[in-house]
Amino acid sequence: MINIGKNLKENRLVFGYTQSALAKATNIKQQNISRWESNTNHPDIMDCIKLANFYGISIEELLGVSDEYFVNANKLTSGADPYSSEERELIEKYRALPDKIKKLVRDQLNVYNSTEELVFKKDKKV
Repeated sequence: MINIGKNLKENRLVFGYTQSALAKATNIKQQNISRWESNTNHPDIMDCIKLANFYGISIEELLGVSDEYFVNANKLTSGADPYSSEERELIEKYRALPDKIKKLVRDQLNVYNSTEELVFKKDKKV
């Protein structure tokens, strides 16, 4: 089960904010942040977007929803893990990277995929 309050608090602490400082920086009431972190209430989607954008992370990262969460949900419906152990390891390594490095990896994959498409089209014509 996902503990949204715990994840919100961990992100706030990782980024070095007190509840009060985060409230001032994001224009979100400090009382709301406190209620969310204690799981008394949960933020609405607009507040999640605001916090994720403020931290420069995805909503999934903000709330602590990992690929593993979705894979486990998929296992319940399909009965099989769609990833090999090697793919799982790569996913875990990717998720541990800082966001700037993740962007570089995505950019490189896009370049590779574009190059492969060109090579495939060239080979197909021959």
